[in-house]
Amino acid sequence: MREWAPRIGTLPRGTAGRLLAVALVTVVALSVLAPHADAQRRRTRPPAPPKPDMAISQTRITPNYAFKGEPAANIRFCDTTSNVGKKRSRPILSKMRVLGPGVNVVVAVRVGPQLEPGTKQRGCGRGRARLGALNLPLGAYDVMVCAEDRGAGDRRPGNDCQLFRDGFFVVKRTLTGAANGTGPFLFAGPLAESWQTNGLTWDFKGPVVRKGRFEYTARGSVSYRSVMPSTTGCARQGAQTDFAPTGTLTLDYGTSEYQLVGRTSAGFTYAVVGECDPADGPANPIWADSGIGTGRALPLPFGTEVIAGRREEDETVYNWSFS
Repeated sequence: MREWAPRIGTLPRGTAGRLLAVALVTVVALSVLAPHADAQRRRTRPPAPPKPDMAISQTRITPNYAFKGEPAANIRFCDTTSNVGKKRSRPILSKMRVLGPGVNVVVAVRVGPQLEPGTKQRGCGRGRARLGALNLPLGAYDVMVCAEDRGAGDRRPGNDCQLFRDGFFVVKRTLTGAANGTGPFLFAGPLAESWQTNGLTWDFKGPVVRKGRFEYTARGSVSYRSVMPSTTGCARQGAQTDFAPTGTLTLDYGTSEYQLVGRTSAGFTYAVVGECDPADGPANPIWADSGIGTGRALPLPFGTEVIAGRREEDETVYNWSFS
């Protein structure tokens, strides 16, 4: 038996047009009702649950530096954390993070209590003991201190942190090395007098009087020697050691520059004797000079471990190397 299937061509005249009109009316009606249905769903949707909202303020890092190679546990920071949300928080975890070229490390933490809405709490954190000795590169770091709700979420994470540009410095407590040089004595030429430090150590002076600027004082001795051959018309020689020279090394991590100068102690002299009348040395009492008298400083890039240089001024030469 042949199955029956209706064909549009068999519909009574005008029926197809009426069906098309009904379909168009239905589409228009649905498009009008859809926004009203969406609005109704929005009105019946339950409001978002309240959340805590951590806000951090009054952050202080004292001191704002630490010595490389010493325990990271010595680092200390304090902050005030407020809950400006509408729900009690979980216990608060504050983290101090240092940021530098190739460095992104949490160096100190503090655990705070739960905070009720509208309350705040001030506390201090210590360096992470599990870091052991602090072995970060020398230099200036940006610091980010953040207060985190441990598990309950946060309504506005944007107010959880404070950022401090060049807010923390990793430096050395002492530097050791040597300095030497040569210079003229009377008319005997540029190599007539020479000097060499012995057991030279630069010790951190403290306190820091300007952000990022660290000063060190010299400790050790410097030995002088003068030799004037007969070709000068008067052969003479002499030598002596100054056991209390003075010196200042300034490492400015804020500007990434350094300067140094060293001088013999007040009253230090030695006799240079020979064929002619004796002369008193030193003719070059300054035993180290990076150009501090010129007002110029030398570059100190981030991560610099060895501070070494050479400077020539007229016939005088200065060499130094410390680490």
